[in-house]
Amino acid sequence: MLLTLGGVYAAVDAFIGVHSGGDLAFHLRLSERLLHGQPLYADFDGSIGLPWPPFAIVALTPFALLARISLPLAKCVWAIGNVALFGWCLVRGYRHVGRWTPIVLAVAAIAQPLQSNFQHLNINLVLLALVALAITDLEQRQDTRAALWIGVATALKGYPGAIFLYFLVRARWRPLAAGVAAAVGLTFLVVLPAGLGATTVSDYARLALTAKSTQALTGQSIGGLVTRLGGSLTTAVVLDALAVVAVTTVLWRGPASAEPMYQVGITAVLAVLLSPLDRLHYYVLALPAWIVTFSAPSPARGRGVWFAALAVAALLTSGMLSHIHSPLPTMLAVVRQNTYNLGAVLLLIVLLARHTTLSQSHDPAPAPRPI
Repeated sequence: MLLTLGGVYAAVDAFIGVHSGGDLAFHLRLSERLLHGQPLYADFDGSIGLPWPPFAIVALTPFALLARISLPLAKCVWAIGNVALFGWCLVRGYRHVGRWTPIVLAVAAIAQPLQSNFQHLNINLVLLALVALAITDLEQRQDTRAALWIGVATALKGYPGAIFLYFLVRARWRPLAAGVAAAVGLTFLVVLPAGLGATTVSDYARLALTAKSTQALTGQSIGGLVTRLGGSLTTAVVLDALAVVAVTTVLWRGPASAEPMYQVGITAVLAVLLSPLDRLHYYVLALPAWIVTFSAPSPARGRGVWFAALAVAALLTSGMLSHIHSPLPTMLAVVRQNTYNLGAVLLLIVLLARHTTLSQSHDPAPAPRPI
């Protein structure tokens, strides 16, 4: 049954991707530049966002060669590959929790970001698969290999690098060094054969630092939310710092045997919130966090608040509110405009509250005093 649904879904998304897939088509052109030894980012308009980093462009070269034969065929292969990767992530999630209900609910909670990835043929499902590989290796105590997967994800897109916070706070120095070295090495070394190594990387760094879309944190998830609500850059920086401190505290206080899916999941949500650009399709990286959240037992106290927070956060990150085009009251209109940002922030709060609840439930009872 699952294979049948996966096959149908792959066919539908391949059809959609072939007739859309603008993100992949654009970056295939950059990969074609690389094959001809031309500068990758020389004339890019930074006001519309940022292109993929150099390693991602190199990784696309097989698809660029395939696109020379047929661009629709290259799009189709990419789309089917993305469906296969996502299906594998769901199977890994099922093996972790042993039930399909949390998996289905987690997919529903990222419905619109997921569809956006398939429609535009972005790279975020590849990143999700790499994060899932890292979680699997951490569960098997293969910390160095897990960090290498995060290093590859960082070289592909940049923002998953925030997940290195897990290794930093947990004092996993050797895996951390290996992962950072992988990210840096892949970023620089893979473009050296084309003679574009240092120039390409410096061009990309300059673009990332000077692009209009990344200035004053206005393109960031938290920063953009603060800007749209009339806040200042200082407020955005403070909220970013508070999010980092809160997640760091959870990682620091967690036991050595803490659940990797929860800890990597919460850092993945943080990575999305701290990314210099806030893009709809980034929110698929919240899938592990949603799986953990939906599979966790509800707290003994405050269940009504707990379920209400989950429902609201899932509704917001699912993107369902974006399909309401009729006029709304001012407050609801603001929520609709910032649906993914607010949903991710609320999810982060729920994850932090879950840690607090579990910590209190595992605290030893005080020893009775003699009368």
